[in-house]
Amino acid sequence: MFPAFLHLRSRRVVVVGGGPVAASKLDALLAVGADVTVIAPEVVQEIEERPVTVIRRPFEALDLDGAWWVVAAAPKEVNRQVLEAYLGN
Repeated sequence: MFPAFLHLRSRRVVVVGGGPVAASKLDALLAVGADVTVIAPEVVQEIEERPVTVIRRPFEALDLDGAWWVVAAAPKEVNRQVLEAYLGN
């Protein structure tokens, strides 16, 4: 674990994934005032009920444009795509 303190108020945070793991990250992000966008082909009801922007489609590298913080909470292969997009591969 690497402890970090981030000022996320009004900053664009992208959460890639629409399942329970992604949903579990939302309360903390919303509590600090992050502007959250969730990207996933399907999302669980807990995400639907939150005040976030939901984009229902697979992740694309351009989704990271303008993001201040990214949470990869999808299946392993999609998380790998997020990392590769972040690294510019």
